[in-house]
Amino acid sequence: MPSWKVDPALGDFQLAERYGAHPGSACSLLQDTWMGRSGFRQNADGSFLVLKGIGPGPGSEWMRGLIDQNARESHGGDGGCLRLRTGTPYPLLVPFGRLHGAWRVHSARPEGMARFPLCLLEAEVASIYQRLEVPVARPLFVSRNRTCPPWDDGNSSSMGRYLRATLPQAIRDHLELPEIVETNSIVVGRQVYAYLDAGILARRVRSPYRISNVCQAVIDGDAESLSRLAQHLRQICGTDAPGESIVARLARTAGLLFCEGAIHGQLHIHHQDITLAGELADLDCTTFLRSLPKHVEDIPFGPSQVGDGYQRCHDRLQGLGARHEVALASDPDRRYQTHFVGSTASDGWRRTQIASALLRQLFDLYNQGALAADRMALLEGRRLDAPDRIRLRMLFVVEAATVIQTLQSRSLFHWCLEHGWEKLVSQDLATLGRRTLYGWACPGVQLDFVDLPGDTVRSRFVQNEVEAFFRALAAEVEGHSADTGTRRIVRQKTH
Repeated sequence: MPSWKVDPALGDFQLAERYGAHPGSACSLLQDTWMGRSGFRQNADGSFLVLKGIGPGPGSEWMRGLIDQNARESHGGDGGCLRLRTGTPYPLLVPFGRLHGAWRVHSARPEGMARFPLCLLEAEVASIYQRLEVPVARPLFVSRNRTCPPWDDGNSSSMGRYLRATLPQAIRDHLELPEIVETNSIVVGRQVYAYLDAGILARRVRSPYRISNVCQAVIDGDAESLSRLAQHLRQICGTDAPGESIVARLARTAGLLFCEGAIHGQLHIHHQDITLAGELADLDCTTFLRSLPKHVEDIPFGPSQVGDGYQRCHDRLQGLGARHEVALASDPDRRYQTHFVGSTASDGWRRTQIASALLRQLFDLYNQGALAADRMALLEGRRLDAPDRIRLRMLFVVEAATVIQTLQSRSLFHWCLEHGWEKLVSQDLATLGRRTLYGWACPGVQLDFVDLPGDTVRSRFVQNEVEAFFRALAAEVEGHSADTGTRRIVRQKTH
């Protein structure tokens, strides 16, 4: 595992002192794969300090290399991801590819940078998760490091002009072309990282590793990483069955989020948002449905566990935005309209979208937990078979159903099946394009499956898996003797 030094210029002296360094010195951190902008170190009490937004390092270079390889393969050698110096602590990583004679530049990203406004947003949103008693990466503090890029800060058009001026030579050097690329052949799309208003978010976790770390170690056959991760799992789980431990933790989380109407927003596409201790991270895309009373007044939610916490969170974010002169996406209604259903959604579509999203997250957390358990089993040299997966499914179902029953949310579960089931099975979970986490257990699907296009066999496998999951969950939520509408919906609409 690479170890490197954080450049103290990336944070202020107060930040450096708070994690054990002194002004002008450096602090040793560790990185692993999928840690493109984060580093960690272990605390004396066994927990881990994780810093997000620390700038370039071995982890970001690993990510650049992965993107570069994929771009070269997909464009027949005429593509890649190059590093462009900016005169700031954050070089730009620029993915590009040649298509129909034009060099098309995708969104360039400052290497290892986290946006200061999003760091603030995630830290405040985490307070809601903690109030729900959902395990999360617990925020400690946020530091700001706003820099001046070589374009008009915040101006996407100016950044585009900078890229068109610098990329002809950079692409030639990166691909070792015989001639400089014509400037007129470079097509730059809208750039979303025109602001270099950087932040560092410090968080405390039980595990610095994510599910993606285990998945990547298995794919790479990295014996050193596999051994280290296996030892780490035994330490944090205190059990010989770490797979069961994470499944049980995520089941409780799934029940809590479902009952409160909290949608993380990234769990269907990212396996780097959950630690091996079952802690959720990267919370800045969360939608809290309970904070939108005019949109959810007809939804049969049970008692809220947060109460006026949503308004207090919103007020704090407004105050932080004003104090630091930044635009924070703190208006819950705007976040809902932008990220969730769209401003022109009809009432019918709104109900369908909300219901299917709540159901989908239940399955997403089960799917993530089962995937983690399978890859953890591979650390011991075996894979989960069908009986193993059925056992884990029932473990998850019983735990999640207990939370749903305890928090008086049976009516909500039935409402979601009534309004969201059709969209869930026909659109959400049936989409097997790139970046899907579904169908990993389908026979014949390779370990490095995330970017594989779907096929009819894998699609049918997912459909069967979803049906079996919700049949079991419906039976557990309503009671084994209750053969009523809920289970009938699951049976009828999947055939």
